[in-house]
Amino acid sequence: MKKHLIPENGRFFKANLHCHTTVSDGMKTPEQIKALYTANGYSIVAFTDHDVLIPHPELRDKDFLPLNGFEAEIEEPGSAAWANRKQCHLCFIAKDPENLTMPFYHRTRYIWGDAENYRSQLRYDESQPDYIREYSHAGISDMIRRGREAGFFVTYNHPSWSREDYPDYMGYQGMDAMEIMNYGCCCEGYLDYNPRVYDDLLHSGRKLFCIAADDNHGRIPDECGGWTMIKADRLDYKAITSALENGHFYPSQGPEIYELWY
Repeated sequence: MKKHLIPENGRFFKANLHCHTTVSDGMKTPEQIKALYTANGYSIVAFTDHDVLIPHPELRDKDFLPLNGFEAEIEEPGSAAWANRKQCHLCFIAKDPENLTMPFYHRTRYIWGDAENYRSQLRYDESQPDYIREYSHAGISDMIRRGREAGFFVTYNHPSWSREDYPDYMGYQGMDAMEIMNYGCCCEGYLDYNPRVYDDLLHSGRKLFCIAADDNHGRIPDECGGWTMIKADRLDYKAITSALENGHFYPSQGPEIYELWY
């Protein structure tokens, strides 16, 4: 009997699942991002600006789907310069287009670049106290858990750029996927093609997927170099996020997979 690991039916959609714009610290507007990526064969971009969940429904058309998301960073404490401290970066992609409430929110902290200009547009549970991020296995795993429980697809990003090692990432629990390849970080000279990290996590018994993404900011040529091919029946928000949730995708820098089964 043949078992398909990627669904037999449906069609593939090319996606960048980690993207920055002028909403935070990117150099291109959301409109410019759409124009660039559609010109390069993409149907999907997850807009994951730092610490702000800002939707872009105005970009939606029959051939292009913007996904709602944000990236959160947790920094190692200490007096060392920022560039010498370890960090953990996580992307949170909302599975439902109506889910615009940010989990683990802080009213005054954790805003990056121009994102401060968008703070007044953010939604959060006002009954909850400000969430303090903690760079520890427990603290990061708690953020992952809260994100997933709130309806987000959670990825672990660029461990090499973040200066994280085996003892660091092996303590994180619960993410849906990790970046096996981060094109932007590779362009900057970091070793963020990470099959060894993925292998470590799989050998520990974790069940998680892997993606490839650009993490583009536009300060250097860092766009359209790593992508995720998602297979779904249609270019619909929930159909695409359901495909993500069920692993109906593969990462690539060029090779195409037409069928995957055993």
